Amino acid sequence: MMNKNKPFSNVRRRRTLRGDKRAVSPVIAVILMIAIVVVVAAIIASFAYSMATPNVSPAAGLSIGGAEGGGITFTVTHNGGDTIVKALDTNADDSLETEDWSNMEVRINGAIVGTNATGGAALVDIGDEYNDAELPASTVIDFKPGEVLKFELGDPPTFSSGDVITVIHVPSGSVLAKVTVL
Repeated sequence: MMNKNKPFSNVRRRRTLRGDKRAVSPVIAVILMIAIVVVVAAIIASFAYSMATPNVSPAAGLSIGGAEGGGITFTVTHNGGDTIVKALDTNADDSLETEDWSNMEVRINGAIVGTNATGGAALVDIGDEYNDAELPASTVIDFKPGEVLKFELGDPPTFSSGDVITVIHVPSGSVLAKVTVL
């Protein structure tokens, strides 16, 4: 039965609900806040994950020995600590060339050691694994604790007093060992 005093009360109620937009505003605000938080979190995450990790020098105890004025040989000994991963990455032949060094370099007076370098030195022995430095072609060689690299000078044939031999970790650019010939 219809209420005779208020014949259009249902219609008015519907119009009132349609005209009341207060409930929509908080819902839109919450959705916008969540969207902003998600976008900000994505930006922060992409920035954090895109940062490059620093190249850290290995904690390797290396020593350089046998280098004397007038001498022609020297050794680089790995006395302990971290293995220098991918120290050498040999190419097609069995001799050490300057481009064979990968994560480690041995330098004499700043020049990278290799048979193809001017005044270069030949790698004549790598511990027990590669005798007489017959490097297998296309092989990655790690420099491990206990191993010794033995070098023999080419041209000029002898060390002079004041020559500097340096072993460098290439990715970090840090000096692992350095000695001045007396």
